[in-house]
Amino acid sequence: AYADLVAGSVGAAMLPFLVRDGADRARLDAPARALGNAMQITNVLRDVGEDWRDLGRCYLPADDLGARGLDLGALVDAAPPVPAAYAELVESLMRDAEALYDEGGRGIGALRRRARVGIRSASRMYREFLNGVRANGYDNLSRRAAVPLPMKLRALARDGYARRRA
Repeated sequence: AYADLVAGSVGAAMLPFLVRDGADRARLDAPARALGNAMQITNVLRDVGEDWRDLGRCYLPADDLGARGLDLGALVDAAPPVPAAYAELVESLMRDAEALYDEGGRGIGALRRRARVGIRSASRMYREFLNGVRANGYDNLSRRAAVPLPMKLRALARDGYARRRA
């Protein structure tokens, strides 16, 4: 719900500026919101430790943390590696984000040509942060996932996300 309010709404609000004339904007609302939500969830997952330390904020679902017996403050203070329950929570949220990226990607073809390139590029590059969190052993508490420039360029040239994820 939070992601939809802060980012899904932005995706929907951008549609009038991005779609081709005559496009069915109502049909594109759900994919636009999905892509905004995916990017917001990715942002949350990339910055968990930083948000907690610098801002005293936690954007992870409190119910999911509680159900796994996790306390974010204690996790941030602990040394890596992260507990399996935390890694499972992060992976679950990443799968949710990946499904939203897929849904959002289905609407990109209806955008204006110039908009398509930018939105597709942003989507591919931002999605790579999820693999960065995985590469860090799900430690988004003491480390911030990064996507090196060569990886960004590969993501732009070809969508090989699933292969890189594996």
